[in-house]
Amino acid sequence: VYNNVFENLLSAAMEDQVAYLEKVPDEIFIVDCPYPELQSDLIHSFNSLTEKYKLRLAICHLYTLSVCLRNCGWNAADHECFQHIMSQYSPSLRNQRSLYIDMLQRMLPHISKQELSAHERQSDWYHFSISQKNLILQGWQRDHSELLLRALNMLEDCIISHIQQQEVQKQRSHQQNICLKLRAKLQRWRIQQEEAAELEATLAANWYKEEEERLRKEQQREKTRRTQLKKQVMSSLIKRCHGLYVLNRVNFRKEQFQQKLQMREAEEKQKQKYDKEREERLQALRNQVSKVAEANPERMMGNTVAWRVRQQPEEVFTLQRPLYQLNTYTDTQIVSDPRVRIEQVLRTAGLHNTPYARQILSEIQPLKPPRRDMESAAFRT
Repeated sequence: VYNNVFENLLSAAMEDQVAYLEKVPDEIFIVDCPYPELQSDLIHSFNSLTEKYKLRLAICHLYTLSVCLRNCGWNAADHECFQHIMSQYSPSLRNQRSLYIDMLQRMLPHISKQELSAHERQSDWYHFSISQKNLILQGWQRDHSELLLRALNMLEDCIISHIQQQEVQKQRSHQQNICLKLRAKLQRWRIQQEEAAELEATLAANWYKEEEERLRKEQQREKTRRTQLKKQVMSSLIKRCHGLYVLNRVNFRKEQFQQKLQMREAEEKQKQKYDKEREERLQALRNQVSKVAEANPERMMGNTVAWRVRQQPEEVFTLQRPLYQLNTYTDTQIVSDPRVRIEQVLRTAGLHNTPYARQILSEIQPLKPPRRDMESAAFRT
């Protein structure tokens, strides 16, 4: 009976809360929204939220009803005794379940352990369903409040935006009226200016024609006067300045000839300078590749080794003779180089890899200077 009363009270409270949540808030209808489509979308959003959570509640309610139907086999006294014993053992106790199962078997000996376990699972499932309903209602309440807050903010923003648009439209209309009046005044002023400009253009054209005719006549008179004066001057100049003109022309030709001679001399000097620099560069190249061997006329005029070999009789082949002739340095020639001896001494002392050894070896000069054509130019900067 206690469970039925509690369940009825809980169901009534849930039904009141569901009735409140599934109703679209009055604030959505009271607000004078300038956009009916927005108001319809908000109402649709609340209805969609209601349908989603009502579907969850219906599924949870079906599970709860299925559990209650399976519990009909127990009477009220046994179920109340079961609930009372379960409440006596706190979840913090060790072996809680084994303790209250043992007590239930003593208090309800006519019920088997399997039935107790089944009834325990059903009771847990019932309480879990009740807690799930509460969680669903809490989520519904939270989403409903958030949606209402967003909707009110959106409606407020829309109203402010609509008012601003109306103000802007009003200012725009006022500006358009002012622009129309100014445009009409400007059009009238342009017509007046065009009429005045046409009148001024006509007067200017007439004056220009008269002035042009006057200037043409004056220029004609001046041209006639200048022609006559020019004829008189030319006739007098021809008589007086013919000899001076010829003399100036001869002097001018002499100056041109002198300038040409100077230019030719400058080009010849430049060519000689270029040839001299070219010869110096060639000589420098010749000095770089010239041989440094001493003159030996006797060797130059004497017989070659190959000729002497051909003149000698053939030697008897011996197995001890080497197959190829080796042209290399002897150990005496190698040891005669001071660099080899100093490097051997430094190696024996264990100093051949030190900076001091590298400095000493770089300062020692060979017995004979190297040929200039054998000098490497790869590392020159």
